[in-house]
Amino acid sequence: MKRIIFIIIISFVYSQNVMSCKCKSYTLLQARKLNYENNELIFIGVGLGISQDTFFMNVIEVLKGEADSIIKGRITDCSFIPNKDEIWLVYTNFEKDSSIIIDGCSLSRSYNAPEGIIDYDIPPPPMPGHMPTKEFKYQMELLHLQALVDLNEEINLLRNTKNKRFIKQKEVFYKTKLNRYLIISISLFLIVLVISLLNITLLFKLKRRVRN
Repeated sequence: MKRIIFIIIISFVYSQNVMSCKCKSYTLLQARKLNYENNELIFIGVGLGISQDTFFMNVIEVLKGEADSIIKGRITDCSFIPNKDEIWLVYTNFEKDSSIIIDGCSLSRSYNAPEGIIDYDIPPPPMPGHMPTKEFKYQMELLHLQALVDLNEEINLLRNTKNKRFIKQKEVFYKTKLNRYLIISISLFLIVLVISLLNITLLFKLKRRVRN
């Protein structure tokens, strides 16, 4: 029951956030593609704490880009705030001061309430003073489970993409290295060939002189 109430509160906060940010509506697949392309840093992190308009996160796993183990973030009128000990999947870009802002319109979300993003159709909460119905609680439980499945699937997709990029980078690296070795080998072969031809020419000239 407490978790249902928590989800309702989080969902309401997120929906208010979406309205204040004027976020565009996308399907989950569209949002994944756009968020991957438009963000230089994607990571899984844990909230360490909040101080006024600043928060800190411990970076557990980087899925795109590069980041230090501890990252600093700024809170704005249109941003998500990772509370202490919450685990988040974060899509973001670095600001000029190397801090980040978790855009309220992004796919960034926590494991506590993965359904709290714009791409889920959250059922309307009960009227003030009314307890949630069984049907509402059932819908919220299903939504929460589906959102967790989608979040884990998304993380696995990001890991696979990272691995493919890494393999491709290694292939390019080794291909470039191999090309350099080939160029060096061919160059050395040509040098040896030219020197050999010069030696043969000199020997031929010496023999002719000896005969004469």
